[in-house]
Amino acid sequence: MTVGLDLLMVALAAMGAFAAWQYVRRRDLDREHHIRSYVFPSGVLETFSRSYPQLEPKDVQLAARALRQFFLVHKRAGGQLVAMPSKVADALWHAFILDTRAYRAFCQRAFGGYFHHIPEGSVMRAADKDRMATWRTWRLACLEENIHPLKATRLPLLFALDAKLNTPGAVVYDPSSFRKPASADGRGGGGCGGSGSDNGCGGGCGGD
Repeated sequence: MTVGLDLLMVALAAMGAFAAWQYVRRRDLDREHHIRSYVFPSGVLETFSRSYPQLEPKDVQLAARALRQFFLVHKRAGGQLVAMPSKVADALWHAFILDTRAYRAFCQRAFGGYFHHIPEGSVMRAADKDRMATWRTWRLACLEENIHPLKATRLPLLFALDAKLNTPGAVVYDPSSFRKPASADGRGGGGCGGSGSDNGCGGGCGGD
C-alpha cells in the first residue's frame, strides 16, 4: 500500500511539473508572438520620423522590425544584460516610450513587466559588471535569423540597420569580428540603455 501511494505521489508530482512546464512554454510562445506581430502606433512612428525625416516609409518599417528583434533578444536573455547596437532602433524605442500607455501595455504583454530605458552612462557602468552584454545580443540576434554566431557571413538586422539606412555616425560592424569573449572587451554599440522589467526580468542596452 505504501509503495503504491509513493508511486501515486511521484506520478502526481510529475504531472504537476509537466503542467507547469506547459504553462510556461505557452506563455513564452504567446509573448514572442506578441512581439513579432506588434504594430507600433502611428503616432509613435510619426514621432520617430521627425528624428529621421530622410527615411522613407519602408525604412521606418525596417526600423520597427529591428526594434522588435531587440525586444525578442531582451526577452530571451533571461534577465541578463543586453546591448542596443543601433542608434536608429534606439530612437524608435525612445519614441515608443513617450506613448506611455501603449508602451506599458506592450511591456506587460511581452515581458510580464516594464522594460526600463536608462541613460547611456548608467548602462556603461552596469555593462562593466557584465562584459558579455554585446556578445549576448549578437548571439541572440544571430539565432533569430538562423545565423551561426561564430561563423557569420552577414549581420542580423539589429546590427546592420544603421549602415543599411546610411545613418550619419553609424557604427559599421564586421560579422567576422564577433567572438565570445573570455573576459570580454567591448565591441561597438551605441544608443541608450534599459534595465529589467518590474517583475525581475532583466536586460539592458548600450555598449558592452
